[in-house]
Amino acid sequence: DPDTCAPYNDAYISQEHNLGLLVVASMVAAFMCFTIGANDSANAWGSTVGSGAVPLSVAVTLGGFGEWLGATLLGYGVSDTIKKGVADTTDPDCWACGYCDSGMAVYAVGMLCALLAAALFLLLATFAAMPVSTTHAIVAGVVGMTMVGSAEMDGVACLNWAWSGGLTSIVASWAISPLFSGAVAFAIFRATKFAALDAARPGSAALLLSPFLYSTAAWVMTFLIMLKSQPTKQIERSTQALTACVVAGLTHAYASLLAPRVREAMPTVRALRAEQEQSHRAVRELSARLVRLEAAYRSLEQAHSARKPPSAGLLGALRERIGADDPAASPSPRCAPEPGAEVLEVRRELS
Repeated sequence: DPDTCAPYNDAYISQEHNLGLLVVASMVAAFMCFTIGANDSANAWGSTVGSGAVPLSVAVTLGGFGEWLGATLLGYGVSDTIKKGVADTTDPDCWACGYCDSGMAVYAVGMLCALLAAALFLLLATFAAMPVSTTHAIVAGVVGMTMVGSAEMDGVACLNWAWSGGLTSIVASWAISPLFSGAVAFAIFRATKFAALDAARPGSAALLLSPFLYSTAAWVMTFLIMLKSQPTKQIERSTQALTACVVAGLTHAYASLLAPRVREAMPTVRALRAEQEQSHRAVRELSARLVRLEAAYRSLEQAHSARKPPSAGLLGALRERIGADDPAASPSPRCAPEPGAEVLEVRRELS
């Protein structure tokens, strides 16, 4: 309102309609997203891809979709904390947003510099194969930019060290987060180890436990999204919790329906199937050989029954026939008959 507010003193070039700054910031933001994916994706998918549970191409696709979904649904909260938690932009002694001596033009360029610095740091850390925190990088960049500040402000004095919504809670979270996540991971793994890994049949126990793990994760994620997402954060907590329970129930049912397919895809089950198939194939081949051998014996018995007395028996006829076919056992090799087809078949089967 020109009647109550003094006009901007034009100490800095206004960036309000600077399309070039917006384009450059968008390009740097895309570069930042690239470095975030390069450095942080391994945290979420390293163990999954390394174990062979999910192919790399599928992990990249799901990871990209998850990054976009998380930034869209929940990213605004973290962005707001970074924007307001480091320094108060409306403080007249700092950035003085809305005042005649506003330094928001410097603030806009400074935030671009902080974004670029964080992206370059993540890129260098990725080349060095070092997993680092994106939050640490961008918060440190904004702190450094604020310390430089504009000509009208004391950057160091403008840093917001308050616990609620300030740097103190942000820095404290860097120590609390690994301790809390470590404790939760310890509890989950102990429970999983007791219920599945130490069970008499770990594979079957894991299949029974998986739907509960999936549904629990679905409940937590759904409730947090509804609790923090801008379109749903105003809904009553009971409705949010009920919606999360419905999603968890559907997830549990779907995971239970997939359990038979997962069982068939397990390496131990596939190895057992292959071993059983090999055993069945060997039994079929042996049965076929026995059938051929029995047929050869029957043919030989019929042939000798027609030429020898019944008292001679099959064994005697077989010995006579084989002996007749052996030149060393025959007194007159020139008169010895050629081995019959039945004898050759028996010899081949016995060999």
